[in-house]
Amino acid sequence: MKKQLAVLLELQKIDIQIDKLEKVKSEYPAAISAAQQQLEQSRRDLQAQKEEKEEAEKRRRHLERELEVATEHLEASQQRFTEVKTNKEYEALQREIDTWKQVVSETETQILKTMAEIEQLTEKILTGEQKLKEEEELKQKQISDFRAKLEPAEAEINNYKQEREQLTSGVDKKLLSNYERIRKGKMGVAVVPVNRKACGGCFKQLPPQKVVEIKKGNRLITCDSCGRILVWDETAE
Repeated sequence: MKKQLAVLLELQKIDIQIDKLEKVKSEYPAAISAAQQQLEQSRRDLQAQKEEKEEAEKRRRHLERELEVATEHLEASQQRFTEVKTNKEYEALQREIDTWKQVVSETETQILKTMAEIEQLTEKILTGEQKLKEEEELKQKQISDFRAKLEPAEAEINNYKQEREQLTSGVDKKLLSNYERIRKGKMGVAVVPVNRKACGGCFKQLPPQKVVEIKKGNRLITCDSCGRILVWDETAE
């Protein structure tokens, strides 16, 4: 039994390493996905600004056409002054000219506002393109680093699993079953060494007689507090 318990302790050490590596391995794909999503969001934001600029430029061109039409109407109205014969015709023509002047003025104001908007968007886009370029370089490096770490982690896990298989082949099936059952309920840790006469899992002090029995290793002993299997670690002596 003492040898079996020693094997269980070694098995526990291997399982702890496998669990750690599996956790790390699971974090890499999530980190890669997060970096890719952040890049995609930055690209969408930049594209939205470009589309907004395109709409503003369309609006400017439309306003310029409207200004051209209004200017033509204004000039035509002003040229008709020579044809006016009565005060009533003069007043009507003056109102018409004032209306077209107002249209021209308002349209010019809208064009200026639109041009200012386009200028601001152009600056934002230039800044955004530079930031996106820098972000792409950074994120791609992060993604490459994550992928570079992922392969060794998988290889290390496979090596540990081979060691585990060799160890479990020599462990009593009932004992191994108890180990696996306890491990599931104790966050992966089923076997702990005695440390300073206390449980290495929950750190509760153990009765002296129990410590002696654990050291002998003649039978399976569990902690009365946490239920983990207690073993004496000869390598720690």
